[in-house]
Amino acid sequence: MRFLIANSLTIGRLILGLLFPLLPSAWKLPSMVVGALSDLFDGALSRHFHATSEFGKVFDPIADKIFVLGVVASLVWDGQIALWQIVSIALRDIAVVVVGGTVILLRGRKSLATMSPTITGKVTTALQFILLIQVAYAGSPNLWLFTATVIVSGIAAIDYTRVLLANSRKSIE
Repeated sequence: MRFLIANSLTIGRLILGLLFPLLPSAWKLPSMVVGALSDLFDGALSRHFHATSEFGKVFDPIADKIFVLGVVASLVWDGQIALWQIVSIALRDIAVVVVGGTVILLRGRKSLATMSPTITGKVTTALQFILLIQVAYAGSPNLWLFTATVIVSGIAAIDYTRVLLANSRKSIE
């Protein structure tokens, strides 16, 4: 029962991400705020109530990515943000997929220890959500917020690459 709230928030964000491109324009900004808050609170609630679950560990990051992809697809489709800008703010995500995928292909899935979030990763996620909400509100990215998000995402990409490679080396030893 104690898993219900956090897992419900994760499932809600997953569904919201899948439906986001279909939402009426007037609902998109409030839905982005709800999605961002659900991401903030599901982890905090599960830790507070000691209710972390395998479901949450697997589906929370999946729900995050699907929600962000739904938002990004809508913003790009509507011409509010360019694809190159999305790639720039997603440096951390690209590094995790490329480096993590390469390590798994070369050394097997068990070669990576459980990947825990880092501070730079959390800050990147927060900045990405703030930037995407700002774009939905204003119609285009704020230069300073965009630049800060790219820089922090790049730092997080380096950080995650370092952790992924270190974890893969440990699994060999």
